[in-house]
Amino acid sequence: MMMTLKRLDALQARVASAPASLQRALMVELAWAWARRQRERGPSKAGRRMRRRLSLGRLGTC
Repeated sequence: MMMTLKRLDALQARVASAPASLQRALMVELAWAWARRQRERGPSKAGRRMRRRLSLGRLGTC
């Protein structure tokens, strides 16, 4: 299931309007949702390049 930006925005709104005692738990939920969305989208072009450089032992080069 693809996590939509609309759903992430709804989670952010819940965090902002929640009492302080619940905000930490909702932030964890938001972080998990964001990470799931990133995994579904796959690595970014920059992320792929960085991983390739790291595997080749040339992290600091362009």
